[in-house]
Amino acid sequence: MRFQLVISSMIFPLMVKPRLSHVYESRFGRKHVIVEDSAQLLSAYDAASGPPRWEVDAAGIDQVVGGSDQVVYASGDGLTALDLDTGDVAWTVPADGGAFSSATLTSDAVVAVAGTANGPEVRVLDVTDGTERWHLQPHSSGPDTAMHSAASDERVYVLHGTSLGAVDGAVAPTTGSGRHQVDGYDWQIDVGAPWPVQAATEEFVVIATEDGRVCRYGAEDGV
Repeated sequence: MRFQLVISSMIFPLMVKPRLSHVYESRFGRKHVIVEDSAQLLSAYDAASGPPRWEVDAAGIDQVVGGSDQVVYASGDGLTALDLDTGDVAWTVPADGGAFSSATLTSDAVVAVAGTANGPEVRVLDVTDGTERWHLQPHSSGPDTAMHSAASDERVYVLHGTSLGAVDGAVAPTTGSGRHQVDGYDWQIDVGAPWPVQAATEEFVVIATEDGRVCRYGAEDGV
């Protein structure tokens, strides 16, 4: 079977089946179509002219997010940020024994869930170099409880089991290890049995539940 990518009526053959595609605009105003294929290759096509600008072997890729300057992908090895225009590696953060998942890219940060020996934790990283700004590890559930995150520029939302919490983590205290840790939520509510689907804006967060509902909660207080 042959596979094709169609951009502005132009057709480009693909060697393997594409899994996902994403469209992002770079800081230079170019729009890129990022294609993730079944061979775990990331390819960036110019949305105006079509031919691939770059290709990167993204072995073990689990998720792709992008913004004005970068494409960040999560894999079993950690997080990797690529320059959107060139495909060059901007920074990497190793997984340290647990895979990253549920990544979100805001205007200045990458928010992702990292697996640890003590259970999952949310980490907020500087988008420019991948350094950790702060982390949060809920104490309410065991290490096997699923965790997902979403973020806007103002708040980070954490879905942990049936609990939805919000954090404004602009300032976080430093722990003895030198890491900045947030110890609790600004607000926390029970949302029943949600799917791991979230979308966040400056005003609200949206999740979908297993019984078919889509629920919106206010950013300030969860109402």
